[in-house]
Amino acid sequence: MGKMKLQYLWVEKYRNIENTGFNFSSEFKFSYNKYTKKLIYDNNKDYVDNFFGENIDITAILGINGSGKTTILEFIMRILNCKCVNTNYIIVFYNKETKAFLVYHTGIICNGSEFDIVNLKKDDSGYRFPEEFKREYFAIYYTEVFSEKSNNSFSDNSQSDLSPINMLYKYEDEKSIRSLIIKYRSEIIQNQLEFIANYKEIICDAKINFNKNCVIYFKSYEDMIKKIEKCYEEERNQIFKYRELDIKDDPRIEVYQKHHNKCLELENKYDVKSIFNDFLPITNDIGRQAFVERITHAVFCSLISELKKPYPFLFNGGGEFNLNNVIDIIGKVMSEAKLSTEIVTKIDRMIKFVEYLKDENLQTLSVPDNDWGIWSFVSFDNYIAFLKYLKIFAERYDGLNNWDIHKPIILPINSESEISALKFHSFYSKINRYLDFLDFSYGLSSGEMAFLNLFSKANKLLKLIKCHNNVNGVTLIIDEADMLLHPEWQRIYINSLVNFLKKVYGEIYIHLLIATHSPIILSDIPKQNIIYLRCASDATTVVDSSTVHRESFGSNIFTLFNDAFFLPQGAIGEFAENKMKELLNDIKNGNNKNNITKIKQRIELIGDDFIKKQFIDLYEEKFSSLKSDSKDIKIKELEDENEKLRKELEQLRGTAND
Repeated sequence: MGKMKLQYLWVEKYRNIENTGFNFSSEFKFSYNKYTKKLIYDNNKDYVDNFFGENIDITAILGINGSGKTTILEFIMRILNCKCVNTNYIIVFYNKETKAFLVYHTGIICNGSEFDIVNLKKDDSGYRFPEEFKREYFAIYYTEVFSEKSNNSFSDNSQSDLSPINMLYKYEDEKSIRSLIIKYRSEIIQNQLEFIANYKEIICDAKINFNKNCVIYFKSYEDMIKKIEKCYEEERNQIFKYRELDIKDDPRIEVYQKHHNKCLELENKYDVKSIFNDFLPITNDIGRQAFVERITHAVFCSLISELKKPYPFLFNGGGEFNLNNVIDIIGKVMSEAKLSTEIVTKIDRMIKFVEYLKDENLQTLSVPDNDWGIWSFVSFDNYIAFLKYLKIFAERYDGLNNWDIHKPIILPINSESEISALKFHSFYSKINRYLDFLDFSYGLSSGEMAFLNLFSKANKLLKLIKCHNNVNGVTLIIDEADMLLHPEWQRIYINSLVNFLKKVYGEIYIHLLIATHSPIILSDIPKQNIIYLRCASDATTVVDSSTVHRESFGSNIFTLFNDAFFLPQGAIGEFAENKMKELLNDIKNGNNKNNITKIKQRIELIGDDFIKKQFIDLYEEKFSSLKSDSKDIKIKELEDENEKLRKELEQLRGTAND
C-alpha cells in the first residue's frame, strides 16, 4: 500500500457537523461540492516538505468548547476502525511512495479520473470501512480527559483507544469498582516503568525532573489486618443469610447447611482470629525480617480478598471450598513445616500454602454463570511467582537492613537488574487484583505525569503495531493536548513529542492530529497546519479560513492570545472587567473622602500599566477638585502607606529571626 497520509474528510451529517470538509494536509487543499458531486484539490505553493521530520506530520485542530473538535476526532476513529456510520462521507489519503490519492466515499463522487476511487457499500448497519485497510493503517486515540467516551464509540479494538475510560472498560469483567481501578492503575505504572527503563534519554530531553529511582511505600497496614479479621465473620454471616432463604429444592441451601455445621465445629476447636497470627506471626519491627513478615502478611491478605470477593463460596467440581478450607490448609502447612527443612521462612510457608490451594482447587476457581454472576478466576501461579521473587529480593536488597513499616523501599528503574522497580512491579501487578497494598511513586508533578503517560502509553502500543509487518501509517489523535500542562510544559510539548516519535517509531509514518486550546502549543505549528473551528448561529461546526488569522509559527505567544479567535471578548478576565466597571462608576460618583483611599487601593491592584494610568488620571481629575479636603486626603494616603510599610518591615524582621 505504501506510506499513507490522511488528507481530507468531508461529512454530510454527524452530530453538529453538516456538509463540512476538513483539510488535514498542508501540501494539498481539497474541497467538495455536494451539488455537482465533484472533488477537487490544489497544491499549496507554500508547502515545506518534511517540516517536522521525514516521517512526521502534524495537524492542529483549534476551537472553543462545543465547536466540534472531539466530534471530528471521534468520527475519524470510528471509520478508520471499521465501525459503521449512517451518513455520507469522503475520506482521502495520499500514498507518499506512488504519489497517488486514494479516495473512499459513499457513492457521492461523480468525477475521479485523477484518484484511486473506492466506493463503500452500505449494509443494514451503515457504511463500514474495509477491514484490510485497518490491518495496515492504525488510528490511535489519546487523552487524559476522563469522560463518557469509550471504545464503544471509537473502535472494537480497545488497544487503539488510550483514554482513561477505555482502559477501565478493558476490565469490565472485574466484580468491583475497587478492583477495576487497581487494574487500571497497575497497567499505567507498568507502562511508565517500562518506558523509563528503556528511554531515559527521552525523559531527559522532555525535561521531566526524574530522580532515576522509584519509591515504594506500604499502604495502611492496619487496614489489611482488619480485612483478615473480618473474613471469617463475613463467611458466617453469608451462610446464615442463605440458611434463612425459604427456597425449596434449591441446592444452595444444602451446601450452606454443610458450611454452617463446619463453622460451628471449627469454632469449638479453634480461635479463628489467632490462627492467622500463628501462621504468619509478626515478631520484628525493624530490618529484613520485618519486611518479610509484613510483605507475606500483605500477600496473604491479597489472596484471601481475591478468593472472597468474586463469590460467596467456591466450587471444585462437585466439592466445596470456603474459608474453612483455608484454615485446614494452614494447619497442614504448619504441621509440615515442623518436619521439613525446606519450609524455613514465612515466605516458604506462603509458597507451600498457595501450592496446596492450587493442587486441591485447580488453577481456576469459578462460580457457574447463574445467580452468582459472571465467571471469576484466581491464578495461583502468579502468587507463587511473586513469592519466589520476594525471597530473592529479601536476600539481595541492601535497603532492608534498617527498614520499618514507615520507611520506603527505594529501587532503581532498570530493565536489566533483578532488584529493580520494573521487575518488582511486573510480579506485583499480577497479584494485586483486590488489595493494592503498595504505592509506587517517582515524585513527579501532574504535568510531568501527563507527559510520561503519553510517552509510556504510545510506547506500549508501538509493540502492538510492530507485530504487523506491513504498517503503512499511524494517525495519532491527541485530544485536549494542553490538559494538566503548565505553560512551560506547553512550550516544550511539540519539540518533546517530535523527538519521542523520531526515536521510538523510527521509520513508521506518523500523522499527529492535536486538538488544543493553547496558543503556546500553536506557536510551534505553521498556520497552514491548523484547522480553525467555530460555531455557527445554528450551533453547527464551521471551518474558519486560515487567511483571516495571524501566522502562528514562531509568533509571540502574547500576540497569538490577542488574536480575536482566542479572546473575542477581549484579553481581560470577565470578573476583572466587571470589577473595573464598578471602580469606574465609584470614581465618577465618588464624593465621600472616606471611600477615596479604598478606591486608590483598588486602582493599585490593576496589573496593566496603561489601564492603571487611565484610572489614576480619572482619580486625580475627580478628587483633586475637592480643594478643601485634598490635604486631608493626602495625609490619609500617606498614613495608609506608612502602616503598610510598617507591617512589611515587621514581617521581614520576623523572617530574619527565624
